[in-house]
Amino acid sequence: MSLKRKIQFYFTFILLFFLLLCGDVFAGQIKVATYNIRNFDYDQRSRTPTNKMELKKILKSINFDLLAVQEIGKTNQFKNYIAQHFPQNFQTFLSRCGGSNDQHLGFIVDLSKFKIIEFREDERTVNVSSKAGRRNENCFQRGSRPVAILKALHRTSDQKIAIISVHLKAGGSSRSVSKRFKQIARVLDLKEELKNNGYDKIIILGDFNTTEFLSRSGYMQQRFQDRLSKAQMKNQTKTVQCTSYWWGNRDDNYFYPSQLDHIVTSDNIRSSRRPKIYGHCKQLDCRASHEDGMQVSFNEVSDHCPLAIELEI
Repeated sequence: MSLKRKIQFYFTFILLFFLLLCGDVFAGQIKVATYNIRNFDYDQRSRTPTNKMELKKILKSINFDLLAVQEIGKTNQFKNYIAQHFPQNFQTFLSRCGGSNDQHLGFIVDLSKFKIIEFREDERTVNVSSKAGRRNENCFQRGSRPVAILKALHRTSDQKIAIISVHLKAGGSSRSVSKRFKQIARVLDLKEELKNNGYDKIIILGDFNTTEFLSRSGYMQQRFQDRLSKAQMKNQTKTVQCTSYWWGNRDDNYFYPSQLDHIVTSDNIRSSRRPKIYGHCKQLDCRASHEDGMQVSFNEVSDHCPLAIELEI
């Protein structure tokens, strides 16, 4: 064999190997996102209906395979809204119980990418004194929201995966922070149960309400990260500059960036690209902004922004 042919042969072999390797990577690639849509479809506190045209624009821009949602008030209207604006292969799954503020959570899923094995909710984050999770045969609208759990099979990679949507206790008081970390412990208990039942690839995402996550001291961030590390979980979105805006306890007519939302995975799931933020967080580049400069997505959809990442399972 001539030197030229040898070079062509080795080049072809390397190229085929690279294509096969990339094929395996792309086969197990999914784009997951989370979005707290403020009290869809009417926020009583601000007396503001959800701007559905703006919401549609935001949701379409994410181009997700799976989206976890929180604070859905009118569940039937939301399901109809998604069915109206998305192809038939997208299906919405929402919890029956929404806690004392009737804020339901769940998922929008591309069924061409996932085969659903089970969807249910678990109440252990409602009553943090109990580790047991109930299936909500009787739905009591009280306390915090239960978590939503989706067990699915990724059709291309044939991998089983469990996804948990969370909306943890809000507020920065010591009492709220204490309950929130107890809720995190309960969610990690649930993660262990899922792992023991054959689901070693797990994603936990949603509104963790991690107040002071971006504080200069970094104490709350480190405490949160330590809990995840001990459970062999990693925060895939910890480098994001913000996921929401709030008034900052300052009464100066400015709104300030905060990071309340996260996408957490088991250690055996890698991210293939950097996480992305959408809505006003992207438009404002996570800078403090005067109230006159806040975007329509903040004023008429949610104080939170969508957070997304591409993962390899």
